[in-house]
Formats: sequence, C-alpha cells, structure tokens
Amino acid sequence: MVFLIVFMLWLGVNKKRKMKQIYLHIGFGKTGTTSIQQFLAVHNENLLSLGIHYVLAGGGISGGGHQSLAKSCIDLIPDYMEIADPTTDIENVKVEIARTNSDVLLLSAENFQLANPAKVKSLLGNLCDEYVCKIILFVRSQDELLESEYNQMVKLKSVTDDLKDYADNSFNGNFLELASEWESTFGVGALICRVYNAREKNVIYDFLSCLPIEKAAVHDLFNLESIVSNESLSVSALSQQFLKNRSDKPALSLLDAEISKLNYPAVLMNSTEAKEFRALFQEQNLMFSSRYLGTPMRDLQGRRFSDLERDRYSNYWKEFERTLNEMV
Repeated sequence: MVFLIVFMLWLGVNKKRKMKQIYLHIGFGKTGTTSIQQFLAVHNENLLSLGIHYVLAGGGISGGGHQSLAKSCIDLIPDYMEIADPTTDIENVKVEIARTNSDVLLLSAENFQLANPAKVKSLLGNLCDEYVCKIILFVRSQDELLESEYNQMVKLKSVTDDLKDYADNSFNGNFLELASEWESTFGVGALICRVYNAREKNVIYDFLSCLPIEKAAVHDLFNLESIVSNESLSVSALSQQFLKNRSDKPALSLLDAEISKLNYPAVLMNSTEAKEFRALFQEQNLMFSSRYLGTPMRDLQGRRFSDLERDRYSNYWKEFERTLNEMV
C-alpha cells in the first residue's frame, strides 16, 4: 500500500514536470514563410485539437510570425529592419505558454535565421522552464533564393546595388554553416530540414510533415488548396522601385512608360548565370543534404522556373539594365 502511494506521488510530480516540446521555425525567408505563418494563425484551433499549440501572442495571431522575439536575438540589426521593444511580447508569450495544456509549442519567424542561436536558447529558457527544441529550417536553390531575397530588399527600399554586388556582399547561401551553428547549440538531431519546392507549391504539406501530426489528420482538418503564396515582384515593379531607391527621377520619368508594360516575373539571371551561381555551393550542398536531408545532392532542385522560362524572363530585366546604363 505504501509503495502504491509513493508510486502515485511520483507519477504526479513527473507529470507536472513533463518537458515541453518547442518547434521553432527559423526560415529561410522566401521559402513560403508568409504562407506558413498565415496558415498557422488561421488554423490555430485545428492545430490545438491535434496537440500543437501555435503561440498567438508576440505576433502569432497577426499572421506575420514572432518577429519581435527573433529580432531580440540578433547581434547586429540590419539597417532595413524596424525594431521595437520586445519586452511586452516576450512576457505575453511567456504567460500564454504557462497557461496552455499542450505539451507541443510552435513558434515561427524567418528573422530567427539571422539570430544568435545561443541568445535564442536563452530566450526559450526564459519562456519555458523545461523544454526540448526542434529547429525547422527550409532552404531553397541558391539562385532563386538570391533573386527573391534581392527583390525583397529592393522592395524594402534598402538596396541600390546591382545583383552581383548584393550576392558578393550580403547574400548567405551556405546552408551547411547555418545548420551546423544551430546544431552545435541545440544538439545533434535537433534540426528538421526541408527544401522549398517553388514549382509544386506544397510548402504547407511539407511544413506540417515536420510536426508530430498524422497525415490523415492533415487531410481531414485543413483546406490547403486555399493557401496563397506571397506575390513576387514583376519586372515593372522591381524596375520602378530600383529607380526610386536611387532617387533617379529623370531616369524614372523617361523609363516609366516602358517598364510599366513589363508585367513578367522579375527573373534576373539567365539559365547559364544561374547554373554558374549554383555551382558555387555544390560541395556545401552535398555535405548539408547528406547530413540534414538524408539524401546527398549537389543541386537542391525545386526551382520555380525552367531554363527556358529563365532565359525568356531574364531578358526583360537585362534590357532594363542596358537602357539604364545608357542613360547614366
């Protein structure tokens, strides 16, 4: 009888001390993160019914992710990034975590990709006394990631460099280095990595496969056909924004009528240039994919544009560049 009482007390204590599982989605940006975060915000109740608590505080409910938490862990804040005091968001997230009955928590922000993993670990320790963490990382073929990231930076009015200068000075396509840094902080086996397939547009399925959810439940509870990805810039929009960033009003005035006709995707490299750029990362990709994807490959695939499409669309941007250079 005494043994039974002691055993029941032991069960009660350990139940209370059961560690939370935190799934932390860190990006990359331009790998469907907007679609993922909007989906999580809209379907948070369905997720909760499956035991997954997507944290709504700290930006989660807005559909934009937990950006303030991520930014609080970045060592060197980029010039384009707006910063606000994260104290309130952190406290609200902490309260929400303390109140949930779920053992599985989910946070998402592509800005975690830029963060110091040690600071993130400290942040999570502040939010939750005892936890184990899984890091979800989506990567993308480096040529399309570069173009998408560059287009986004132009859109944010923070870039006036051409694509080559941006690639040389600002772009980080070394997925092996990034994954290794997070693994060294959170432990072997902590990373769950996927390749973003821009052509298939199945990023929500891929993301949910990273979570402890049965496949049947995904089809039963979620309508994934209605998910819309963040729209990419057209050549027209990119050209106009690029000129505005440079305050090149005469050129903008002269070119405005022409570039407004270019309602095509802003593809900046032709197929040969894209292939040469991808080749720079082949060996890193091979080691990354072998370790974190389970399938060795030098080329990550999953690209939105075929070589023929790339050659066709890139001509429009190159014509804009030639015209602009002739005017300067």
